[in-house]
Parts: sequence; structure tokens; C-alpha cells
Amino acid sequence: MRKGALAGCLLILCGAALGATVLHEPIATAASPFTNVIVGNTTDNPVPVAVQNTGSGGTVPVHEQGTAAVHEQGTASVNVTNSSIPVTGTVTVASSTMRQMHVASDVTLPKNFALNTGFQDTSDCRALAAFIKPGDLSLDNSDVFIRTSVTGTSIGDQQGNTGGIRTGNVWYFSSTGGVPFFAPKAELVIENGDQDNPHTLTDAWLICQR
Repeated sequence: MRKGALAGCLLILCGAALGATVLHEPIATAASPFTNVIVGNTTDNPVPVAVQNTGSGGTVPVHEQGTAAVHEQGTASVNVTNSSIPVTGTVTVASSTMRQMHVASDVTLPKNFALNTGFQDTSDCRALAAFIKPGDLSLDNSDVFIRTSVTGTSIGDQQGNTGGIRTGNVWYFSSTGGVPFFAPKAELVIENGDQDNPHTLTDAWLICQR
């Protein structure tokens, strides 16, 4: 009885040893269904690929490479067809910074006479000046001046005579400290101080500096 049990134990031990050696590789292979593969393709044996998203005729669209060709070169030519373009905010027009008012032309001034050329709208002016072509009229520094007014009426709100600083035949109407005179309305006045003879004034302009 003891011999039979001992033989059975030896048989079990031999079977376990045989399974651990002889059958180990088949069992391990069966337990791992995936095989590690290393791809080592060369230029002579490339991996075949399929091109996706081809264009018409089998061409492959690509982004610009190198220097891209564009339509406009240098300064672009722009053609604006709008009849008007709305703008907002403050717009400064450079050509409108000065305004000329031609107030007298070929006027004969009697002796000892002051020519009132009429009130002009100077509400947009920051400074005023007079340009005179005297003709045969002899002018002293005080013979050209302006009268300032709020409304331009001949009665009530005129502020008297305002002389200017003369440079040649140009009078700049400002204080001795250089502060320019301005008003809603202004009139240029030119005097013939000759007590005996009339004289003809060629031209006179009132200049508005905005």
C-alpha cells in the first residue's frame, strides 16, 4: 500500500517537471496571441501608401511653397465707387484753414474819407488780417483798422476801432502782446487822410485764419 502511494507521488512530481520544461514554450505562445514585428523598410522597399483627398486628375493640392505669387505688387490701386462715405468725429480739412474775403476793388475815396467795406461773418476766425493794394492811396499805419461786432448792425454793439500791426501793406489785427482780435462780425475800414484830393484804392482783402 505504501509502495503504491509513493509511486503515485513520484509520478505527479515527474509530470509537473515535464510540463515546466517541455510544454513551457507552447503554453506561453498560446497565452500571447500578438507578435512583435519590426518594420525596416529601405528606399528600395518602401511602405505602400494611398493618397487621400486628391484633386481632379489625381493631383494633390498643396499650400503655397517658397515665394507665393500675389496679384497686387507695390502700391495697390484702389477705386472707390461710393457716391458718399459717412464719417464720424472731427474731420480737419487742411485746405480750409484760411479764408479770403475780397471787400473792395477799384474804389475812389473822396478826400478825408473813411471807406466802410461792410461787416463780414468772422465767427469761424481765430485771427484777422488785411491785405491792401493801395493804388495811389497813401496810407498811414492808423488808416487801416477793423470794427468788431456781435451782430454786424451799425448801432448798438460795435466795439470801436481796432488797429493792426503793419508789415508792408499787410495789417495783422492783434494786441501789442500778440493776442489776435476776433469777433462774430468784423468790418474792414480804410481811410483817405488826404485833406485835399480823392484817391483810388485798387484792392482790399480781409483774411480769416481759422
